[in-house]
Amino acid sequence: MRATNVPGILSATPKDLVHAAQELTKGDIALHYGVPQPWINIDPKHNVPVDKPFEYLINRWKCNLFGGNVLRKGGYEPPYYENQGKGEYPNANQWYKWSDKYAKSNNNHVHFQLIYEIPAATLAEAQRRQKISELLTLVQPGDFVMVDHLGSGVQDGGHTRVAVANNFQTLHTVSFAQARYDKSSVELEGVEQLLNEENIWLLRPNLKM
Repeated sequence: MRATNVPGILSATPKDLVHAAQELTKGDIALHYGVPQPWINIDPKHNVPVDKPFEYLINRWKCNLFGGNVLRKGGYEPPYYENQGKGEYPNANQWYKWSDKYAKSNNNHVHFQLIYEIPAATLAEAQRRQKISELLTLVQPGDFVMVDHLGSGVQDGGHTRVAVANNFQTLHTVSFAQARYDKSSVELEGVEQLLNEENIWLLRPNLKM
């Protein structure tokens, strides 16, 4: 199934990101964001061929690939490493380096507004809970919540979540589309799911194609 058609620069909105995330969690395409399956790329600017199973990524987590494909399908430019015509999506715990706060110091173009940042591992649990609640209250559909798992290396990857609805004020959950072990899906998550992370960033895409 081809999924490379995207809105034009002037028409792309956060709603397009929501629709893209929802579409990439349905049917057979969702399976290709699961760990056991090969990834099928939909981004012509990524260095992996489009619309072909990429066997190298069998048995590998694909959350950052899901997030990058959501951006592309929704009409926004994903962040890339070494993007000279084609590139690779950075690990989830590196996307903050393309935000308005950090892009200049990392020689990157600004792809996101950094709405909220939590150095979670430095905080006591009560303060972590408070800060995470504040972050989740600010989430808007189309936003990305990125985390860095505990550990010293970049290789732990972190995790990518794309907000499709926010019910935090009433139900204390946000609906996040994301790549899980079996496939991509939409999950209801709240403070508990973000509690044991090293860093958390709320990023709002702002670079349209």
